[in-house]
Amino acid sequence: MGDIGRNEKKGGNKSTELYNLQVLNKILTAIAGVGVPSTSGLALESTLQSVDARLISVINAIVASDQDIEILLVRDTGNGNKVVQQITDYQTGTPVISYKDVDGNPYVPTGPNEYLDPSAVLNLILTQLTPALRTHNTVVATGAGSIPVGSIRGSVFNAGSAAGVWNGISLPTGVGVPWEEVGNRDTYAAIGYDATGTTFLIEYTM
Repeated sequence: MGDIGRNEKKGGNKSTELYNLQVLNKILTAIAGVGVPSTSGLALESTLQSVDARLISVINAIVASDQDIEILLVRDTGNGNKVVQQITDYQTGTPVISYKDVDGNPYVPTGPNEYLDPSAVLNLILTQLTPALRTHNTVVATGAGSIPVGSIRGSVFNAGSAAGVWNGISLPTGVGVPWEEVGNRDTYAAIGYDATGTTFLIEYTM
């Protein structure tokens, strides 16, 4: 089996290429008249037929050696735009197409399928790898409210003269509570609070 998952063909095995070159040289020699009576100067019809057969055989071998398995990403627009692998196997001589989901399980597309532009896929990957631009927010709260879903870290400090409620728990005066990052690109759900009768100083990053 050749390389799997490549969309561009690479150089083949050097020994195979040398063998193919040697066979082609022999074919050229045969065409030039080797084995044919020197008085004719031309190849016999039977010789030409033999040369044609050998040439076709070599060409088929070269074509076969330059094909293996191709994997492309496609979007099944008939099944909620599910992205799956389209696998084309050239090794049997006749292309055989099959599909697998991202977990490697066999998949039967609903269709129609939409091929994903390789550059778009690359941009999507780069977007996932590139750190997102974060915003820092400061809130002075004297009533009820909430930190929106999506924060990655922050802190609250009760700077007032009475207890308030933070995330369903009483927060006494003079007490602060931080929340830290919990993982790569993980975020927090909404955090509710009630600073009625006191003052919460809240800072958080989205």
